[in-house]
Amino acid sequence: MTEPKSPGGLLKDDLLDRILAVDSALVALRCEDVDGLVKSLRAIAQRTGKAIYWWRARVGLCRLPGLHEIVPGMVHLADVLRFVANSPHFGVYFIVDSPPEWSPDLLALLQRIAKTDPQQQRRLVLPGALADLPAALPARELAWSRRAGPQPRLRHGAWVR
Repeated sequence: MTEPKSPGGLLKDDLLDRILAVDSALVALRCEDVDGLVKSLRAIAQRTGKAIYWWRARVGLCRLPGLHEIVPGMVHLADVLRFVANSPHFGVYFIVDSPPEWSPDLLALLQRIAKTDPQQQRRLVLPGALADLPAALPARELAWSRRAGPQPRLRHGAWVR
């Protein structure tokens, strides 16, 4: 049986649960469709009410599910990483654009975040595979792709494909 469509139009997925189940504050996420990922995250944030953020260069840090809820003063990646490292609250932060090169300052902030207790359920999700990240970071790798296939239909009281 397939889950019904969420209000955002995408099928429900367990991305947030998988990220929170990881035993590290740093997660490498392999994803081919970044725009689809942001739409899915928006739907997850609407459905759960959880604090989910995404950062993109030249845009800044935005809180989901809003379209334009930009967090003031969080345009540069270093500012966002400091914010994540110092925040005591729950939050899942998606870095959509990784820098062309990880500077020593950014690496120090990433290592500080990596030392965060995974029980605090604060995660920093970086794009790409573990091979794309500096080797010294203790990150875990996940993959996400938009579910493809026929639309589910209601037949005899059950959702089927």
